[in-house]
Amino acid sequence: MNDQASATVEPFRISRELRAPRALVWRVSTEAKHMAQWFGAKGTKVIHAAMDLRVGGTYHYGLASPDGSEMWGRQVFREITPIERLVFVQSFSDPEGGLGRHPAAATWPREMLATTTFEELGPEKTLLTVSWVPLGATAEELATFDQARAGMSGGFGGTFDQLEGYLATFGAGCEGDAPRSSPPGGRGKLSLTASGESELVMTRAFAAPRPLVFAALTEPAHVRRWLLGPPGWTMPVCEIDFRVGGTFRYVWRNERGTDMGMGGTYREIAAPERIVHSELFDEDWTGGEALVTTLLEERDGRTTMTTTVRYSSRAARDGVLASPMEAGVAQSYDRLEEVLVDLQGQPDAHALGA
Repeated sequence: MNDQASATVEPFRISRELRAPRALVWRVSTEAKHMAQWFGAKGTKVIHAAMDLRVGGTYHYGLASPDGSEMWGRQVFREITPIERLVFVQSFSDPEGGLGRHPAAATWPREMLATTTFEELGPEKTLLTVSWVPLGATAEELATFDQARAGMSGGFGGTFDQLEGYLATFGAGCEGDAPRSSPPGGRGKLSLTASGESELVMTRAFAAPRPLVFAALTEPAHVRRWLLGPPGWTMPVCEIDFRVGGTFRYVWRNERGTDMGMGGTYREIAAPERIVHSELFDEDWTGGEALVTTLLEERDGRTTMTTTVRYSSRAARDGVLASPMEAGVAQSYDRLEEVLVDLQGQPDAHALGA
C-alpha cells in the first residue's frame, strides 16, 4: 500500500482550547491510565488501553458501545516531541492489534496520518489541534473521507468534551499538573507537583524515624536496595562520598543489559534534616544539570520527605513530567518503605539511624 499522505484532499482539522497546563494535557493524552478515562466517543467505554510511547511503538485500544458492540483501533507513532507534537498512523484494528477496516464503512481509508499538536496559550491554557489526512487511499476512499467531515467534527467534539471533563478533575492552580498519588500498594502516597518556573516537588511520608530515613538515603548498602525504579532494573554501581564537595555515582542496568548512569556533587549536608546536591544523567534527557534539595521532617514517629528538583528550564521540567518518571519514583519509594520496615526490625536499628 502507498505510504504517502494524499495531496488531493484537504486534511481534516479540529482544535479545542483547554483550560489546563500543556504538560497535563500531554500526560492525559499519552498515558494509558489516563486515556482509559476519557478517550473515545460519548457513551463508549474503554475496554483495553495499551500504550508503548516511542517511535515505532503503538497505542492499541478497544471501545465498547452501550449496545455491547466493540470497536478496536491502533496508532503507530512516527514522531514524538514531548509536550509539543505527536505524529502517528491511525487505523481500525482488532483485539490482536492487527490492521482492520471501518466496521460500518467499507470505503473508509484504511490508514490516516494523524498529527496532534499541543500549543501553550498560558500557564493554565492549551490549544489542542488534531489533523487527519488519508494515507495511500483510493479515489473512492478519498471521497468517503471528504464527505464525512461533519461526522468527524461531531465525533471529535464529543471526545474533546470528555477530555475537558477529565481535566477538570485535576483542579486548577498548579503549574504543569495537579498533585497526583502513586498507585495503590505502598503505605504512603507520592505527591508530585510542578512548582514555579522550573521545579518539580515530590513528597512522601514514611513510617520511620528521621535518622533512619536519612541513613537509607545516604548509605550505599541501603540505597542499592530501593533506588531501582521499575521492575527489571539492578544497580551494579552505587558509589557515595557523602560530604560537602563529595560526589556520587549511580549506574542502573535492565534485563537487556542496557546501562543508565548519573552522578552529582553534594553542595549542602545538614544531618539528618537536609541534603542538597547536583544531578546529571550520562545521556542528558533532562535538559542539563539539575539541583536537588531533600528535606526530612519527623512528627510522631513518621518522616515526611520532600524532594525539590530544580531543572535548567521550564521546558526541561515539563519534559520530565511528560515522561514515565512518576511511576518509577513511586515504585522506588515503595521499596524504600520496605527497606525501612526491615531496618527497624534489626537489633541495631538505633545505631543505623544514629
